[in-house]
Amino acid sequence: MTLVINVIGSLFFIKERMNTTISRRERKKEETRQRLLSVSLELFHEQGYSTTTVEDITERADVAKGTFFNYFPSKEALLSELSVWGIEKLQTAIDVSNGAPQSPVARIKLLMRLLQEQMGEKMKLPRRAYVARLFTPHPTQHARCRLSAILTDLVSEAQTRGEIRAELDAVLVSNLLHMSFFWSMVTCQENDAGTPLQAQFENIIDLWMDGIAGPEWSKEWDH
Repeated sequence: MTLVINVIGSLFFIKERMNTTISRRERKKEETRQRLLSVSLELFHEQGYSTTTVEDITERADVAKGTFFNYFPSKEALLSELSVWGIEKLQTAIDVSNGAPQSPVARIKLLMRLLQEQMGEKMKLPRRAYVARLFTPHPTQHARCRLSAILTDLVSEAQTRGEIRAELDAVLVSNLLHMSFFWSMVTCQENDAGTPLQAQFENIIDLWMDGIAGPEWSKEWDH
């Protein structure tokens, strides 16, 4: 009986060690991925997309060239993955536990402000980089879907808290906000409006809220 208990105890210990090792390995892999994405974005802005090589990226990230291809099949694929990475950072930034506002509507405004800043930076990338993103659509499409899901969740939460009318379709409201935001982006780019975009979009949200607001919403929560 003692032998059986010892064997079971040993197996349990081995399993725990294996889980710890796997967890540590996965964490290290994610840290390497984050470093490659961060470094590549820095280099694309510093010296241009076309002139930045995989060797430049791996040298600054302090990893072997082969390591790069363990994560991304090409430089173009990495560029597209930057969209997904950007959404991951947005999701972290609007988390209440990270200091984001309690009000879901205020978090919608925060999300759009941060998204506008991200897109403003991406628009500074050379045309070739933008075209590369168009021809590697899957991660970019995934990023759009994740952004829509985040926005829909915020609208649903706002409905639960009484900030947005509960009878409205959360997906429809989310899509309308999404379309309004990108319309604002395009309009400001065409008019070379630049900085006023955020104020313009916040006005659009306030206008929407005049029609869809629930009994618990107050503009004072945004300030």
